[in-house]
Amino acid sequence: MALSTPLSTPRPVPLFLSEPEVLSTKKDRDKRQRIVREITEPARSAPPVSRVIPQRNRLILSPNVQAKIKALNVYKIGSIENLNKTKSILSENFTVLSKLGSGSFGEVYKVRSKEDGQLYAIKRTIDSFKGNSDRKLKMSEVIKYRKIPVHPNCVKFYTAWEENRHFFIQTELCHASLDKYVSQLDCIPESDLCCWLIDLLKALHHLHRHFLVHMDVKPDNVFIGQDGICKLGDYGIMYDLSTDKEKDAQEGDCRYLAPEVMKGVFNTPADVFSLGMTILELAGDLDLPNGGEVWHELRSGKIPSRFIEAYSQEFRSIIELMLDPNPNSRWTAEKLLAHPFLNKMAIDRQKPLNELNDSYEINAECLRSPSAPASFSSDEEFPVQDSKICRTTPSGGFRLKNTFDNDNEDHALVRNLLDEFSSVDE
Repeated sequence: MALSTPLSTPRPVPLFLSEPEVLSTKKDRDKRQRIVREITEPARSAPPVSRVIPQRNRLILSPNVQAKIKALNVYKIGSIENLNKTKSILSENFTVLSKLGSGSFGEVYKVRSKEDGQLYAIKRTIDSFKGNSDRKLKMSEVIKYRKIPVHPNCVKFYTAWEENRHFFIQTELCHASLDKYVSQLDCIPESDLCCWLIDLLKALHHLHRHFLVHMDVKPDNVFIGQDGICKLGDYGIMYDLSTDKEKDAQEGDCRYLAPEVMKGVFNTPADVFSLGMTILELAGDLDLPNGGEVWHELRSGKIPSRFIEAYSQEFRSIIELMLDPNPNSRWTAEKLLAHPFLNKMAIDRQKPLNELNDSYEINAECLRSPSAPASFSSDEEFPVQDSKICRTTPSGGFRLKNTFDNDNEDHALVRNLLDEFSSVDE
């Protein structure tokens, strides 16, 4: 067999052209996704495989085994009916009304207390902890909540407990996350953005005064309270500058990440940058990138002014101060609150900013709108029917009934987490 002669000219090398990265709005992103879905939607011309090929017979478990598995996974199933019917601390003290949201680690429910009739939010972990190390890791969020002194711009923590190897955290109920709230708006007035910015700067200033860094400021973690003001929440990766080690620090959402965090610098200016990126996203309806050339441009001082040109120069200058690539020259939350532009906006809102001290625990009636329901105070005393079935948190606040016998193996892991925090902190 004769060998083929080599080609006289080399074969052409394919050239792959990459489209330049361009910052766009969320509306443009949604439009592109709709077009892609319409093009790639498969034709329904063939029956599914399950109808053509019969499935193998599944393993049939005895009723006793099925009952035990159901009891262990009742919290993982997470249906409202199961949560209300299953005998537990949750069902004995609260009525689960609806599911507010879920993530990879937990689910949040809207509940009504059977003790005082008020509404709350309860977050529970989806997966049970695997051992002591996993338990301490999941308990860390509750510990971080307890480190935050009460502040009107921080989501309020009430209590927490552990049951069937799951954790439950009770907090105040908010109207909605800022991300969901703005998704219903076509455009956001500058006055609203400034009010939200002022609220969140006050929350950051409060945290930073206590050497706490949130590390994950973004619209998903900002909530509109029942009193109409913005509140910062979700402190799962909060960093304590006074006690935590750098190796234990965690990065937040990369779309809002400060440039110095990529170099291992975890400090309060990182929160200000994340807040600045949040305000920029809200003002321009931007689809923030999670990497690439545009991501680096946003962290080198290049602000896409064409998306926010409808806003005043003073407002745009505030964003530039917050997105300063140099953390040493980036304005702090306290300095931004003293900015003449924001001070004027605060006066127009009838909420002066000249009392930045420890006297933040002001009367909730001063902040609540006339139409908002009264909020529940953890320092309030409630009548107790039977002191033997009540638990009291160390702060003297909300009480949870425990109707389980300590010798019952199904509920042997029921504990009040707050009784253990002092030993964990040590």
